[in-house]
Amino acid sequence: MASVHVNGWNTKKFLADEGKGNWKGRLSSLTEMLPYFAASCHNLYLESSYRYLQDMFQLKEQHPAVNNAFMSGSQVVRRSDKFWAGLSTNLVIEQVLTRSVKYVGAMTRGRGMTAAQRAQWLLSMPACVEINSAVQCFTN
Repeated sequence: MASVHVNGWNTKKFLADEGKGNWKGRLSSLTEMLPYFAASCHNLYLESSYRYLQDMFQLKEQHPAVNNAFMSGSQVVRRSDKFWAGLSTNLVIEQVLTRSVKYVGAMTRGRGMTAAQRAQWLLSMPACVEINSAVQCFTN
């Protein structure tokens, strides 16, 4: 992924709002970044961010329960009770969940997955979801 230089204040504000689980602040700071994406000719960032913001600003009317959950900070994943410990879901997927198939002794061992390995991994997901749900219920 190419690096995008955005106004430093906007980037810091976005990351701070993300870490704190501040939904309104996150949308606000991303909105403030749009002109910088346009000015630096990062058209894919501009288009995807604009479409994302359109969907998220309609969330209150279209999916009020999801909007309420996001307003309470549920749009980030927290692995601890620390105030700044919120992680974006993309980061968690990339760094935590994907790691389960890439560590030494796991399915890929750094060379990719065969069709059989992908099938085994996908077929094991229902069991993993069930275990995850049980742990979530147990830990409240």
